[in-house]
Amino acid sequence: MENKLTKLSEKTNIEVKSENDKKLKGTFLSVLALGGFIVLSWLTVYFLFISRM
Repeated sequence: MENKLTKLSEKTNIEVKSENDKKLKGTFLSVLALGGFIVLSWLTVYFLFISRM
């Protein structure tokens, strides 16, 4: 009985870990894209400012 519960809990942990990894990967890519957009916006405004001096 104990062996079955151990296998079941290991299987469940593996599935949850895999699901969490997918969510974290999506979160990381979203944050990376948002950061890239912010940096690109700042650089655009900076070069616009420099070109008008």
